[in-house]
Amino acid sequence: MNVNINKGCPWWVLITVSVVASAGLLFLGSGLLFPGARNGDASGHSADPGHGGEGHGGHGHGGDEPTVATTIWADRVDIFLERPYPVAGQPVEMLAHVTVIKNGSAVTTGSVTFEATGPDDSVVRVRVDAPTRPGIFIPEVTFPKPGTYRARLVIESPQVAEGGETIELPDVAVYTTAEAVLAAAEEAEEDAPADTISFLKEQQWPIGLLTVEAKEQELVEHLDVPARVIVPPGSGALVSSQITGKVLPPIDGRFPRIGEDVQQGQVLAIVEPSITGAEAVQMVANHAQLETLDAGLAVKQLDVETQIRSAELALARASEIHQRQERLSQQGVTAGKELLLAKYEVDLAETRLAGLKTLLPSYAEARRRLATVLGRMHSTGDGNKEQEDLSVALRSPIAGTIVEVKATSGELITGSHQLFRVVNLDTLWIEANVSEYDLSRVEQAPGASYRLAAYPDRVVPILDGAGRLIDIGVEVDPDTRTVSIRYAVANSDRTLRIGMFADLLVETSHRQKALAIPEEAVIDEGGEKVVYVQTGGESFQRRGVKLGIGGCNPHSHGAKLVEVLSGIRPGERVTTKAAYSVRLSTLSSSLPAHGHAH
Repeated sequence: MNVNINKGCPWWVLITVSVVASAGLLFLGSGLLFPGARNGDASGHSADPGHGGEGHGGHGHGGDEPTVATTIWADRVDIFLERPYPVAGQPVEMLAHVTVIKNGSAVTTGSVTFEATGPDDSVVRVRVDAPTRPGIFIPEVTFPKPGTYRARLVIESPQVAEGGETIELPDVAVYTTAEAVLAAAEEAEEDAPADTISFLKEQQWPIGLLTVEAKEQELVEHLDVPARVIVPPGSGALVSSQITGKVLPPIDGRFPRIGEDVQQGQVLAIVEPSITGAEAVQMVANHAQLETLDAGLAVKQLDVETQIRSAELALARASEIHQRQERLSQQGVTAGKELLLAKYEVDLAETRLAGLKTLLPSYAEARRRLATVLGRMHSTGDGNKEQEDLSVALRSPIAGTIVEVKATSGELITGSHQLFRVVNLDTLWIEANVSEYDLSRVEQAPGASYRLAAYPDRVVPILDGAGRLIDIGVEVDPDTRTVSIRYAVANSDRTLRIGMFADLLVETSHRQKALAIPEEAVIDEGGEKVVYVQTGGESFQRRGVKLGIGGCNPHSHGAKLVEVLSGIRPGERVTTKAAYSVRLSTLSSSLPAHGHAH
């Protein structure tokens, strides 16, 4: 019997029964469907009497027992469980094939615990602390009484996310006698599909075979256009010398190497000018003139500040005299002439103070501008206050990574000789060209993903992180009839390299609900689009499919999807990684025969 359960939405369960008789192979069964399930295809290890115990290293249940095979795709692992029909009081071996869904690998460390609760609430618990073979755990279980048992498997392994997973199994029917087992098997007769492809777990695990569930989801059509990684304007800088001289390493004795990060203002090299280097002499003279001018402005600024203080004191004194004259005039002690004179002195002091305060900002602004010029000279190496000779320190204008070095210690260089190239790699641009005929399909601010030629299996959404749309060009190239589109992409992990080729997947305004699968699941076989559907733990079917639009789900991290119009149903699982290996298994006669000689 084979039971396939796809845990999630929707669950579907299929039960078929395969009985191996001593005289040959006999398939018995009828479809038995759990609530919410639908019919599907499955196969067990006993489908070929020639397979024997060789395929799993001799683990089997004997050649004359009817068996049940259950496949469950949970959240973190998938289980392919094979077991005989149990008879009360008799031990049965269960073969649990445990696979990590994330990467398709066999669980090679950890434990599996089989738990079953009987009709009288008695509990049967068997723990296997290690796999018999990679991915295969074999608990031996004895059910004490006949009846229906609620069962589950508890997987514990460091290979599984969150340390493991508990999986509910279909109910286990325990019988009183072997005759009752055969009678139950005969009630569930179903022929295995003729086009079933056997592909054993031992073949799946080494190649990391992966499957995904076909389901209805929002699909956004996208344009797939070639692109490349470029340096944004202003994120790169060339470091060169403006004078002729000998280039030397910095104080630490070595030049920065390609790939090293440097800070803004960091000294990259020293240029020692020739004795007759007129440029160096002129540069130092200019620097000295500017510093002399700054010192003169500082003296004048201080003098103005002193005069302002004197004017403030004079205004205070004149105001005091004016107030006293006002009191005396009101008492008739002094004449009005003295009062007018005191008022004149106050006005004169206020005018002088206002004039000096207006002059002071002019000196401050002149010094600020001069300081900016001197700062630029120091940051670019056009002057060196730290050395008494004429040597010039070449500094990095920006923080970034050294991507090019053309400096050799002792080399005589001429003016404008490029020595270093520095690029800020924290954010790069991905630039592509969209045909003018597709502009109507592109929104004003479209989302996008990219796929690098170096990592073809990885699709990275741009707008989900620190990426953003820079611009959609306003000019059509007259030769290619395309418009440029650029996105800024965060590159903190340094995955992007300058000049890399990529595919830019630009979202369009076409959105719809559709049954969709990953594009990588589709194989082109002589012009026919084909997928391989996993119908059980070790059984597959080849299905021809009719496809619709290609696109991506905005909520699925940029995965590239394709609409399926016919050929598969929601809930079925299609092979993505290693689908071609399943196809090859149908063409090769050297692969292991199907079945485990239960």
